[in-house]
Amino acid sequence: MRRSVRRIRRRFFAACFMFLFTVTVIAGHSMLTTLAEEEKPKIVPYYSSIEIQEGDSLWGIANRYRKGSHLTTEEYVEKLRQMNTLREDTIHVGAHLTIVYYK
Repeated sequence: MRRSVRRIRRRFFAACFMFLFTVTVIAGHSMLTTLAEEEKPKIVPYYSSIEIQEGDSLWGIANRYRKGSHLTTEEYVEKLRQMNTLREDTIHVGAHLTIVYYK
């Protein structure tokens, strides 16, 4: 009889230990995930106007100003078209273009 009571107690304590261990691991992972998310720097868009210079193209401007964003060059060019209501990629020297850059 004593052996079965001891065996039950051992199993009970082992189950309690596993439960507490699992809860601790899950809580620790949750805290680490929250801390990691808080440490990520926020990417903030800033807007400006630039004057088109000789040799400029939407693709060159996109490569220059998209850094720091999650956008590909193609996505950035499309964003420039939308922001400046351009139907095509043609831009003219001396014209002004609204751009977005990220910090």
